[in-house]
Amino acid sequence: FWTEHHPDGQAATLKEMVTAWIAEQTKNGMRPGTIKLNRQRLDALTRAMGDDTPCVTVTVQALKHHLEGLKCAPVTRNGARRCLRAFFQYCVDREIMEANPVAKIKPAALDAKMPDFMTDKAVESFMNKLAEIHPDSVPAFAIAFWAGLRPTEIQGQYGLATEAVTLAKKAVENANKTLENAEKHGKPRTISAARRSLAEAREALKKALEEQDSKRTVDGIIGGLQWEDVNLRDGVIRVRPETSKTRRARLVDVSPNLATWLLKYYRATGPVSPSPVTVKRHRDDVMEELKMKRWIPDWPRHTYATMHFAEHQNRDLLAAQMGLGEYTYLY
Repeated sequence: FWTEHHPDGQAATLKEMVTAWIAEQTKNGMRPGTIKLNRQRLDALTRAMGDDTPCVTVTVQALKHHLEGLKCAPVTRNGARRCLRAFFQYCVDREIMEANPVAKIKPAALDAKMPDFMTDKAVESFMNKLAEIHPDSVPAFAIAFWAGLRPTEIQGQYGLATEAVTLAKKAVENANKTLENAEKHGKPRTISAARRSLAEAREALKKALEEQDSKRTVDGIIGGLQWEDVNLRDGVIRVRPETSKTRRARLVDVSPNLATWLLKYYRATGPVSPSPVTVKRHRDDVMEELKMKRWIPDWPRHTYATMHFAEHQNRDLLAAQMGLGEYTYLY
């Protein structure tokens, strides 16, 4: 099979196919956050197996060993498995491989558990302190706590790191390893050359980051909720397809307490939330003031889901409001 598909004797490597797959996802308009996560998961694979490993030589046992060796929770491991399965299916579809090795690996068993959520008193303290020191972020957190929108649906997200930045970071990583090896062997000329290479790699990374930041200044933030989509008169928030994680529009009810919070900050136009970086800084400031030790990802969204179900006892209604699966409404 290998010789039939590679008559010139050159096998398609993991590095080549990962680059091609990520490029296709970017071309097809996949969410930047999803592409970034896929790239991180595949970078972990190529680090473990080697960039130049031919895809056709990757075995089921090797991938199973890689997944079991990941230091993460079972749900995160299953996410990595889904990514690898999609990647190797891409290779199969392009006749690089004959079969998908991940298809024979079962997902990790998951135990059902209660989601982490904040108490009503904790939310009250957080929001009051936020209104006191960073009122610009109040609408964003109010909508997160009392409408359950995802952070990216409210704040938007920056685009992916440019390919130049990704390559430059890898060059710095490789230069650091070269220097470490040179210092172990203790050869002055080799150490000097390795230090020069590292300095050059760092300079190249600095330039790539500057170019990326310049581009972001022009392009701005992708997505994010706009005030035009917050209708307090009819009591609904419209999540547009280009903003929604699922690429489907939906209407989310504005509860009376959410309307009370939003009335004070309501604007006719513009983004509801500051940039993701600013929101995180504001959140950290509040946590410091309240002596909160940690922040659980999607905490406000989980709090909304918990309290909504406790109030209404209706899973279908909750799923529709949160934009989950088949219950997502189309408009």
